[in-house]
Amino acid sequence: MALVLKKDFSIFMNGTEIEHVTAAKYLCVYLDEQLTWTKHVNYIENKVVKLTSVCYYLSSFINSDDVKRIYHAYIFPYLKHGIEFFGKYPHYNVARLNTLQSRLLKIMCKRRKHSSSTMLLKELKLLNITKIFEMHISTFVYKWAASQLPEIFSQYYITRGSITERNTRQAYVLDAPFYGTDRGQRSVKYLGAKIWNVIPNFIKDAPTVHLFKKKCKDYLLDNDLTYE
Repeated sequence: MALVLKKDFSIFMNGTEIEHVTAAKYLCVYLDEQLTWTKHVNYIENKVVKLTSVCYYLSSFINSDDVKRIYHAYIFPYLKHGIEFFGKYPHYNVARLNTLQSRLLKIMCKRRKHSSSTMLLKELKLLNITKIFEMHISTFVYKWAASQLPEIFSQYYITRGSITERNTRQAYVLDAPFYGTDRGQRSVKYLGAKIWNVIPNFIKDAPTVHLFKKKCKDYLLDNDLTYE
């Protein structure tokens, strides 16, 4: 059921009424009043789809390494920005981004429209939208476990047992907070704990963030996480 907000009051600042809007852009991320992230996904599509004609033109001159360079330089930045928040909201928006991603990659690689997107991503060693989301969320938790986040996040997750008894990040098992709503169960706090608990220990115990990301990506390329 969609949340319906009624504007039955006014907010003033320094005598000026603040305009009520259905969506607002903040740090290049569109927040809509229903938190569906559809406005932001529309923004991504409008930005990335403009590259279609360029991709068609370049496809005759580039190899797979060039495809990955172009993807990481001009497409991936839009797909990943803010994905921690919109990566699970809702499934049809994620599907739209997966379609957009695979369409442009197929164009650049000269693949048929109905060819396997999964096989192409494996061949290029790239993650789909869901796995990009999982990697970003798990990296956030890794930084929390390594005390590399701002102090405000120090109590963000709750571990099972005493932290003082643990010497490595792999020992951290997190308690997912109880949320009775679908929206709560798609939050970074909830999914961070769920995803972290199914990440293999050899990845969690990486000594640096860079190595953690590398191991995590390599694992996600060949495996699907089961945490819901």
